[in-house]
Amino acid sequence: MGSAMEVVRYVLELGPVVVLPIVIILLGVIFGMPFSRAFRSGILVGVGFLGIFLILGLLLDSLGSVAQEMVQNYGLSL
Repeated sequence: MGSAMEVVRYVLELGPVVVLPIVIILLGVIFGMPFSRAFRSGILVGVGFLGIFLILGLLLDSLGSVAQEMVQNYGLSL
């Protein structure tokens, strides 16, 4: 039982870019899709998530310093 929990914990620590395609592949196979289509769907979901995370990371990195400068210049606070 303990080793099964360790495997589950390891897979979950990989992040949504890895876990969600695995879930999509498993759900596709369970609902009767051919494995090749389920695999392709899972890969497309993984690539989409990776792209979203890359864009958000770049956006937050570039806007974070601008927002801090704006807070200092205008004396804003929460």
